[in-house]
Amino acid sequence: MNHRHARRAIAALATSTILLGLTQTATGQQGAADLSGPWRFQSGAFDGDCTMSGGINLKPAATAGSYTCSMIVETHCRNPNDGLYEYWRVKETCTAKQTGQRVQITGKIDRVEDATLDGQKVTGADLATYVPDNFELTIKTGAEEMNGHMVDRLRRVSARVWREAELVS
Repeated sequence: MNHRHARRAIAALATSTILLGLTQTATGQQGAADLSGPWRFQSGAFDGDCTMSGGINLKPAATAGSYTCSMIVETHCRNPNDGLYEYWRVKETCTAKQTGQRVQITGKIDRVEDATLDGQKVTGADLATYVPDNFELTIKTGAEEMNGHMVDRLRRVSARVWREAELVS
């Protein structure tokens, strides 16, 4: 190889290395997906006929692979024994940590916006029975969906989380 070809090869390698470095900086981690933005979620059934659904908004934090977030969680339950209907709407703040393809979201209750048991308002100490919602998820190819579990001190329930479509006008 003559000097001219060697210089071209070195220049091409340097350019590739710079572009790879810029890509890694833009994503925060080598190959890590950017999870920021609005997401929706749905749990599997638990405790008979209960489900949870809602939204999560992820915002990048100072540390690569970390996010701050907020969640609105709605729980709908129909007790199979007595037919009583229970509803909760809870606002939570949260943090999310991405390690490779795994994501851990840890919630903290901000406030209970609404809670009813068979049409009657839940008040006082009964509001404290709600526990924060946490997720253990795996990012699917394309980073448009995550699957795993909602986990709290009482249960581990299957969960699907998907990007909320952002409408552009």
